[in-house]
Amino acid sequence: MAKEILYVVGNAKNVGKTTVTQYLLGRHSRACVASVGLDGEERDSVTGKRKPSLELCPGQYVVTCDQFLDGARFELLENLDENPVAGIVWLARVVLQGKVVVAGATPKSLQAVSRLGDYDLVIVDGALDRLVHAGFADNAKVILVVGTSDFSTEEAILRSTERVVKSFAIPLAPTNVREKFSDRTDVCVLSEDGSVKELGESLLGEIDLTKTAASWVFVPGILTEEIVGRNKHVNFCLSNPFAFLGDPLKFGNIYTVKKLTLTDVYVNFFERQEFLPRLVKFFESFGYTVKDLLALHKEG
Repeated sequence: MAKEILYVVGNAKNVGKTTVTQYLLGRHSRACVASVGLDGEERDSVTGKRKPSLELCPGQYVVTCDQFLDGARFELLENLDENPVAGIVWLARVVLQGKVVVAGATPKSLQAVSRLGDYDLVIVDGALDRLVHAGFADNAKVILVVGTSDFSTEEAILRSTERVVKSFAIPLAPTNVREKFSDRTDVCVLSEDGSVKELGESLLGEIDLTKTAASWVFVPGILTEEIVGRNKHVNFCLSNPFAFLGDPLKFGNIYTVKKLTLTDVYVNFFERQEFLPRLVKFFESFGYTVKDLLALHKEG
């Protein structure tokens, strides 16, 4: 049985993703949590800053690597995959309440966990750039957390946030096109006669699409404005909408095989409040209501 998938993504490191994830875990007693990065450690592995830990309760589930699982506190349920950096990825049930490092989920393990276990919700905590490569589940929901890193400027924050928000507006490709591309992992083209031809793992920028009888091009990785602009005679179909680097609203030939829904936006501007009014106005222009991360601390 497929589970509801909820991704918690941020525009930068240390903006409050873990805080939101912990809040969600406090309201879903039988949820499962995973991360494509490294969460729950005392200090951030890159910046050295102190980070909040994830605390799980008995009956909740976690996808993490074996090095982080104490056999006395967890029941190991299934070996999901091997992360070449972090070790064996397990699905485990929490037996005793406590803090845990959630790390190392792979695309294969995330696909598996959506079909396993006695839980209805899978919460995936991870940076957007990592998730672009790990992939998103179809019809998943997304919570966006926006904050400032040490060197963020207002313009940089708005540019990155605008790209993410506009990605949700990329439409689904027609059903027959999605079916043709559903299991593809390489760049491939769909011709008008319905045949699919794989073009291999070559960079899309190195492929001359004028020499193919293509009506649709499937892109498993990054797609840029420059490539779309010089190939307006074909429709591009992304494996996930966040893989487009640019403004998709400028074009009418960009589609996706997976539709995602932005459900909530949290902001973390405790130290730089001057950024907030313009950002709130931006989100409101797209119909989203902004929530202050401080409210979660108060509720918690």
